[in-house]
Parts: sequence; structure tokens; C-alpha cells
Amino acid sequence: MFFFGKGSNVRVTVPSRSIEDIKLPEIAYKADFELSNLYSEFSKEITKFSLLGIAGYGFIIEKIAGNHMRDMARGSTLALLVFGLACLVGSAGLGLYCGYLNRACLFMQVTILRLLQRRESARWTDPALSSAVDVYGWRIDNEKNLQDLRNCQAANLALAHKVQITTVWILIFGLIATAGIFLRCLDLNTPASKV
Repeated sequence: MFFFGKGSNVRVTVPSRSIEDIKLPEIAYKADFELSNLYSEFSKEITKFSLLGIAGYGFIIEKIAGNHMRDMARGSTLALLVFGLACLVGSAGLGLYCGYLNRACLFMQVTILRLLQRRESARWTDPALSSAVDVYGWRIDNEKNLQDLRNCQAANLALAHKVQITTVWILIFGLIATAGIFLRCLDLNTPASKV
């Protein structure tokens, strides 16, 4: 899949045989869900700050720049305005993407836990319940699926980490540019001092 880390398009090749294969004890996934919630909150906060910065540009244009739009629409001020706005929009988009990657990692983790549970289940390991050939084939497929999912999750986590760091830096640059535009607008609205 394009939006995930390299090789993240892996699928489980042997479907579940009963509802018992899907059930997980709460202790197995609780810590993963709590950590996932923290990452989700972090990406939501990044997105909120980005959107707040974009709203700040609207305030600057409407209330502060006012009659000085011609002065704002040229030279370095325009470049700073476009750069800051682009950084904030990019940061908001990447913040949403971080949340998407986080959900993908959580999905992979739950799938890994379910595959690990199959190792212990008699339905998957007892030749008396199925043929020895089936049990052997399931074991081989299960281990391959586990390894593929672990590799995909590692690639996805690495991508998510890089995107989060990039998003924070882009947000910082966008907020600095917003502050610079705000100061420039205040300078335009200050009457020239008479000497």
C-alpha cells in the first residue's frame, strides 16, 4: 500500500477458523491501545495548532492588514506569508497522516497478537482435530504471516516516526512565519514617528 511503510501490503493467508481465534484477552492489547491513544492525541494536537495558525492568517488579513494589502502582497512579506501558510497546511495534513499511520500500526499489532494466539490453540496445532499435513501447513503459513507482519509494522513505525518529526518541524517553521507576518502587519499599522 502506498500510504504505509515499505512492504505493508501483507495479508494473513489463512483465515480464522472460529470466533475463538479472534478473541483476545484485554491484558494482551490494553497497553498497545493506551499507547496508540497517546500518539493519536499528539497528532490531533499538531493538527489543532496548524489549523489555529491558519485561522491566525485569516485574522491577520481581515483585521490587521486591512488597508495595507498592497504592501502585504509584494516582496519578502508575500513570500513569508505563502511560506508560513504552506507550512501550516502541510503540517495539518501530515498530522492527519500520522494518525492514519498510528491506526495502521495498531491494526498490525492486533493481527500479530491473534496470530501468536494461534500457536497455542488446539484447533491449529493438534493433528487429532485436523490432518497432520494441514497442521504443518498452517504452522508454516502462520509463521510466515507473523514475520511479514512484524517486518511491515517495523517499516510502518519507522515511517510514522519520521513523519511525526517532520510534522513538528514544519509546524514550528509555520508558526515562526506567522509571527513574522503578524509583526510585519503591526509595523505597517504603526504611524510613522515625526522627528
